[in-house]
Amino acid sequence: MKQQILGGVCAIFVALVPQEALAVIAPGDLVIREFRLRGASSATDEYVVIHNRTASDITVAASDASSGFGVASSNGTLAFTIPNGTVIKAHGHFLAVNTSGFSLEVPYNAAWTADLTDGLGLALFDSANLSAFGSTATTIDAVGVGSSSSPYVEGTALPSITSAGEYAWVRKMTTGTVQDTNAKAATSSWFRPTGVSTTRSRRSSAPRHPPIARIRTSFPESPSR
Repeated sequence: MKQQILGGVCAIFVALVPQEALAVIAPGDLVIREFRLRGASSATDEYVVIHNRTASDITVAASDASSGFGVASSNGTLAFTIPNGTVIKAHGHFLAVNTSGFSLEVPYNAAWTADLTDGLGLALFDSANLSAFGSTATTIDAVGVGSSSSPYVEGTALPSITSAGEYAWVRKMTTGTVQDTNAKAATSSWFRPTGVSTTRSRRSSAPRHPPIARIRTSFPESPSR
């Protein structure tokens, strides 16, 4: 089914500003809001959503001379970069997709083409320099999958999903704010189009489609999500 979603994210929530307007970003201000490492069409039907949890716009500025903030997988692969000067609006999103297999027809802000292997953790760094990951770069956020190790995990890792399907790992909302407890297994739910979400053994009611299908131009996000 064709999905008309994420309309206007690029135009409304991401912009470029002069370097002199940059601000310091603390861990937890930006988080990996939603992701999947495979989807309904193939192992490369992947995407990652970065979310600004704060009430203020965040301007990307690498801590070194690199080109921006990097999102990497735990095998040392840089998936994509959020360029310096990019503004992620208050409670807004930055969507990156694997254009080799991404099947949801929505606008996106960044892209990659190599498969992010199942079972790998993801981390967002304040640098796009691979050699700085796990050393001089600050880990802004991380989500462990399978046997991920530091700096690609916080708390207990999520289980690795290896079967095809229309699903996504998504952070829970609490009092209108995306959670960040530094324990991703406790703050994430697995959404499937059957209307079931699971957090390991816990089951509860969930939307029919993955939350990416409900990201629209009516930000900031509603607590009713």
